[in-house]
Amino acid sequence: MSYLKLTPLNTEWNRKHKLANGEGTIFLINQSNGFTRFAHFLSKGEKRFFICQDEIFTKNFQTTQEEFYSVIEDLKDLKFSQYP
Repeated sequence: MSYLKLTPLNTEWNRKHKLANGEGTIFLINQSNGFTRFAHFLSKGEKRFFICQDEIFTKNFQTTQEEFYSVIEDLKDLKFSQYP
């Protein structure tokens, strides 16, 4: 499936959690009911999943037009960490 890549803004939280260091790929999974779900796939194979309110998302990330292709398991089975 195709997902849009994200560019993290240089915020304190993104730096603290290594989202702004350019390692791996960050991409949008979906937006619904006022919440955004996104993932960070690190080059070492680690996969992290986040959820946050849409307002917080737009203050910390920019959506690009670049696509990322991946297979993601059923979203119901994934554990999403609260961002920030």
